[in-house]
Amino acid sequence: MSSKEDRVADPVNYYNRPSDVENDTELSTTEKIILLHNWIDDINLRLKATEENMPGKQDEQLYFQEAKRLLEHYQQAQ
Repeated sequence: MSSKEDRVADPVNYYNRPSDVENDTELSTTEKIILLHNWIDDINLRLKATEENMPGKQDEQLYFQEAKRLLEHYQQAQ
């Protein structure tokens, strides 16, 4: 089982998509906000690599929008 710190630091390796974070009852709202920021940062890096002709995942843009929506939701809840 992964630790909360691992999931927050590297969400791409623990969740299939950003909406899966909603079902993680072990994480606090603050942890989810940090996790989603980390996920968005990771997607941005991957999108930049794609622009530089490196292969990326096809769902990156969808996940980016999903992560942004969830991030806004959790920020408003605080």
